[in-house]
Amino acid sequence: MTIHAPAHPGGVVSPRVHDNVFGWVVATAAIVLLVIGAVLVVPGIVPDQPTSMTAQQRSLIEYRAYERLDWAASEAYPEWKALVEFRAAERAGN
Repeated sequence: MTIHAPAHPGGVVSPRVHDNVFGWVVATAAIVLLVIGAVLVVPGIVPDQPTSMTAQQRSLIEYRAYERLDWAASEAYPEWKALVEFRAAERAGN
């Protein structure tokens, strides 16, 4: 008795088995894409909840802001210019 089934010459499984595996791979990939899409979309729908800053965080932010203002002031009025004016005023006083 002979079984008539498609077979690969190298002894690999028949192509019909791959049809089922391909379907499962496609279904799994679709589910993974849907889950990733849901994760990316849902946080945009949920309203942002306010975060309260601690006193230390506020203090650090204010310190950095004053640092930037000090740097900007030093760029606008350089130290060498202030020193020249100070020396000129010193000489004028004598």
